[in-house]
Amino acid sequence: MKWSTGLCGCFEDCSTCCVTTFLPCVTFGRVAEHAENEGSGPGCFAQGFLYVLFSILGVPCLYTCGYRKKLRLKYGLPDEPCGDCVVHLCCDCCALSQEAREIKIRMANTPKGWASRAMAAPHAVKGMFK
Repeated sequence: MKWSTGLCGCFEDCSTCCVTTFLPCVTFGRVAEHAENEGSGPGCFAQGFLYVLFSILGVPCLYTCGYRKKLRLKYGLPDEPCGDCVVHLCCDCCALSQEAREIKIRMANTPKGWASRAMAAPHAVKGMFK
């Protein structure tokens, strides 16, 4: 199976491209949360915060490349155009955008996609308002 969009296909989804350019921690948080089987790992906010910490140290690619691999394995995607760490080292924003686009495309055909989970109302606790 191939990636739905290319590494440099940022203009195929301008909103994701803009968010990733100015707030890559947000895009990474979403990608990491999805790659971790939706909820089994740290949440979107925690992942984004860790991305910021690694960015301050100047090595966000050391953290992000592992989640690219998880996403590739989850969807059976090839390790292209080169290794996960090299892709994130050379162009972290392009890699994050590609990963986010891949998730959006794949989730668009599911009944409860990414956006519907984010917009779902919290469940009321039984007996909360007695």
